[in-house]
Amino acid sequence: MPSTLTDVAQAAQDNVLGAFETSKTYTIESLKAATSTAKRVLPSLPSMPELTPMVEPMEAVTMTYDFAEKLLAAQRSFVEEVVATLSPSN
Repeated sequence: MPSTLTDVAQAAQDNVLGAFETSKTYTIESLKAATSTAKRVLPSLPSMPELTPMVEPMEAVTMTYDFAEKLLAAQRSFVEEVVATLSPSN
């Protein structure tokens, strides 16, 4: 049983991440099943150049998460500076 605030926080984080992994697994399996069914049921659609994405989906994912990582790093740096500035030792 968690005894310190750090232990409680770590246990909560572990639970959230575990729930995310479980949810991710179910979602991916559902998408695979739906995609497989759609491929069998729907005829092939013709290519439509005007609907071609300007950015490939995986490139959009990469760009978005790269930005999110930079933003999170900037936020962390800011909070660390605030805590250091407000620390009693300063």
